[in-house]
Amino acid sequence: ASFTTTIHADRAQCPVLLSNGNCVDSGVHEDDDTRHWSRWHDPFNKPCYLFALVAGDLQCMDATFTTAQSQRKVALKIYTEAHNLDKCAWAMQSLQQSMA
Repeated sequence: ASFTTTIHADRAQCPVLLSNGNCVDSGVHEDDDTRHWSRWHDPFNKPCYLFALVAGDLQCMDATFTTAQSQRKVALKIYTEAHNLDKCAWAMQSLQQSMA
């Protein structure tokens, strides 16, 4: 099945909200500005045991990749705890090479 999920959390404790697929919307709760939410949609059918959710205080390493066939620029992001961010360069390079 394809999945759409909305994650709700405390903004201070979990500033980053991640799940499968693409983030299609996000915001702050109207009635409580200490909480926020993000909505994710994964259009690719998969069994429910492959569904993932991550929420926490994470840092992000950003890069891009241009697809060979369509020349479309794709955003790449690797999330980790702050003290491990300096260890992500090899992972990003490996991801980019695997897509080439």
